Amino acid sequence: MSRRDGFDVRDLLASADSAGAHRRLRVGRLIDDDDPALLGGRARPATRSVNAVCYRSEGWTSDNTEDSGDSAVMRSLGKYVLAVCLVAVAARISAAVPGTSVPQSAQTLAVVLVGAFLGARDGASALALYLLAGGIGLPVFADGASGWPQLAGPTGGYLVGFVLAAGMVGWFADGGGLVRLRTALVVMVLGHVLILALGWLRLAGSLGAPEAFAAGVAPFLSGGLAKSIVAAVVVSAWMRRGSGASSSSGGDRSRPETH
Repeated sequence: MSRRDGFDVRDLLASADSAGAHRRLRVGRLIDDDDPALLGGRARPATRSVNAVCYRSEGWTSDNTEDSGDSAVMRSLGKYVLAVCLVAVAARISAAVPGTSVPQSAQTLAVVLVGAFLGARDGASALALYLLAGGIGLPVFADGASGWPQLAGPTGGYLVGFVLAAGMVGWFADGGGLVRLRTALVVMVLGHVLILALGWLRLAGSLGAPEAFAAGVAPFLSGGLAKSIVAAVVVSAWMRRGSGASSSSGGDRSRPETH
């Protein structure tokens, strides 16, 4: 046939290639060029590489990819800001705990919860942002305190411990280790111990080890245990609920799709 007849063989081949490519792209599926089903049952010995993912939506282009990346950044930033606000509010909430005359704030409870729900990386990053916010003057520390002297002063060890404790608790959460109540309780206690240990080390440089323990650790042991129990119950229940929902939904997704 000729171009004069309004039809070209190259047009036919291009249309066939386009139709074949369209059939290969399925909603929500990863299409792999090394899939044996696409190679007549012969898998390539080379390494796997995913070349294309297609979702059934209008205008799926590279612009959508950029928008998705921007949305992920905004979501992460939103989580960090929410975590900072949670810890800041908790720092102003205090209650008497039996066994000690020192009021206990809910600050460390918020710290371990942030780590459990955000995971190691995001949890530690959120608490680092919290320290930065307090350092530049926002009244987010205990009793509305702020400024770099709070970080560099005798009690700065507790604040640094927040970041490490959130990361440690988040590490266990990322591995699914907080589903069982007993394990969650141990992890929450370790988080509080880490905060108190770093606070004691920094405070000991000013007061001496025995005095630092008596003033900066002993009064907070019973409160730390109480907050660990609360955190373990909340997180374990949430994780069990989430794992149950994932199992049920995963069973539905495992059914073969029909077309």
